[in-house]
Amino acid sequence: MAKKKDIVEIVDEQPEVEVTPEMLQQMNGGIVENFSYGLAEMICMNDIENRIFYLDDEVSPYIFREVTMFIIKANIQDAGLPPEDRLPIKIIINSPGGSVLDGVGLIDAIKSSATPVFGIVVGYAYSMALNVLINCDFRISTSNSSFLLHDGSTGLFDSSTKFRDTMKFYDKLDERLDRMIAARTKLTMKELEDRKRQENFWFSDEAKDLGIIDAIIGEDISIEEVFCFSPSCDCEECSGDS
Repeated sequence: MAKKKDIVEIVDEQPEVEVTPEMLQQMNGGIVENFSYGLAEMICMNDIENRIFYLDDEVSPYIFREVTMFIIKANIQDAGLPPEDRLPIKIIINSPGGSVLDGVGLIDAIKSSATPVFGIVVGYAYSMALNVLINCDFRISTSNSSFLLHDGSTGLFDSSTKFRDTMKFYDKLDERLDRMIAARTKLTMKELEDRKRQENFWFSDEAKDLGIIDAIIGEDISIEEVFCFSPSCDCEECSGDS
């Protein structure tokens, strides 16, 4: 069996090969594709490098997988660094909510991250997206963002016995989510029990009063501070110089 050192040396000795459009076409079954990067692709690549991710759709298995792996990889890169020396992960939220179970998995990834996670609402954070936001280390929003807390919806089609068993599970899950909210906001368990039977909409100033968010962009914190924050950044916002 080849030793690791030998494998590394073999890899290092491989000549560089320029991949031409013709080669890409051949590998793609003869189909011609446009492989040039446009503005959108360049922005996305820069965002990933700066640890900016988007929750701009329903919370789903895809969102859970992408954001969770993003958080894990950032923590691997930061291994050995204290939290204050790590570049925060910034999740920009504009979501109607979605899957409770995938959202809980994402919350676990956020809570277990030693690298700080910022939740930034630009638009709205409804239902499960609100739960994700609340569990971020630092919660921020634009001044006219809106928020929704409610009990969500569940569709079950099965025997009456299985239906009751499933509802018992969801009741326990709801209680866990309520405890997470109560631990991170000014809302009590009793208030949550009463409120979640209604559609509770709030704007940013109201959400701040309830402890759902920590700061409003343009009032408590500048947009430069939000997006320039980095241990290696020497701009005035990050360094504190005036």
